[in-house]
Amino acid sequence: DHYFRLLLKPDSFRTWWVRTLPELKAYLDQDPTPTHVIFVGHCDKSIGQMRLATGYGSPNELLGAFAPAPKVFLSLACSSGQANFGRAFSSGVGCGSLVAPFQAIHGAVAVEVGVLMFNNLFLRGDSLRDAVRHVNGSLPSKVHLRLWKDGGFETPGSLAVAPTSELSNQGLSVRPSLWGL
Repeated sequence: DHYFRLLLKPDSFRTWWVRTLPELKAYLDQDPTPTHVIFVGHCDKSIGQMRLATGYGSPNELLGAFAPAPKVFLSLACSSGQANFGRAFSSGVGCGSLVAPFQAIHGAVAVEVGVLMFNNLFLRGDSLRDAVRHVNGSLPSKVHLRLWKDGGFETPGSLAVAPTSELSNQGLSVRPSLWGL
């Protein structure tokens, strides 16, 4: 939240802390247009679901709360980059891409991931693939992000540097939302 206050105009982002799917839906009824969404929480890698205050939320249940327009999701939940969550979530309606850690991630490293990711996207103008590649190159060797799109895992390390992104060209006119699950 504090980083976005420095990076973006005050009216261009929202921060909501939610514990349940009904709370998530209630906030989205107020502001249904995020372009980027950050999940902060816990993912159970054995069942591929996010832990909520009322139990677990499947990828389809989480995506069902959002409008169908494609969004970039950054999950900072442990192991949410593994196939049992990443494949299902990224193939759902409304998910343009999912960037998520393959393994457990310490809270301090998760904060670093968020800062680096949005710095690369919005300030450097990296493509999403290049932003993931740059973040992976900056993190401790035990932490690795995966980029999922349309149910498949993409390898960001093999890609060339892309031109400045549309988001950067539009003067940072994005609507990211931070979600604490």
